[in-house]
Amino acid sequence: MDDLIFRQVAIDALEARKDKSAEGAIGCFYNTIIQNDIKALKGLPSAESERKKGYMKIKVISALDGEGLFCENCNAYCLSPLYNFCPKCGVEFIGVRGEQE
Repeated sequence: MDDLIFRQVAIDALEARKDKSAEGAIGCFYNTIIQNDIKALKGLPSAESERKKGYMKIKVISALDGEGLFCENCNAYCLSPLYNFCPKCGVEFIGVRGEQE
């Protein structure tokens, strides 16, 4: 899935290929083809896949610091009130699991 591109980037690239000084039937035909391609791109559904879901886990960091919330997927430290997803791996949090380690 590394080959995903933003739809607007593709549309902008096609817009740039339009012949601004087109004259006659051939120039009009060329620009019409590009405009049809742009219309087709605008009609495509989003290629973004559904975000992976996971849990935050509560771990004791140290006796002085107490408990912390960590992403169960990548173990990154997460601030629960600020995020409903992991800032490191993008997993959407669907809950918290308690763990005493």
